Amino acid sequence: MPLRIMKIFELEQVFDVESGGVLYMSPKIAHHGVALNDNCTTLSFGYRTYSAKEIYESINKSCLIK
Repeated sequence: MPLRIMKIFELEQVFDVESGGVLYMSPKIAHHGVALNDNCTTLSFGYRTYSAKEIYESINKSCLIK
């Protein structure tokens, strides 16, 4: 799935997370993370669930290999 970058991002809320903290963002929520100092790292990652077709094809391929 390609990365979707918005041309216009309108800020609605701001959350400052303390060192060692984690902020969970629900799927499909636009966000922009910024490290507040040199002692922290901002990471953003997503997880896409597989469709039933993709799971079936994967199982089918592994069965054909054996």
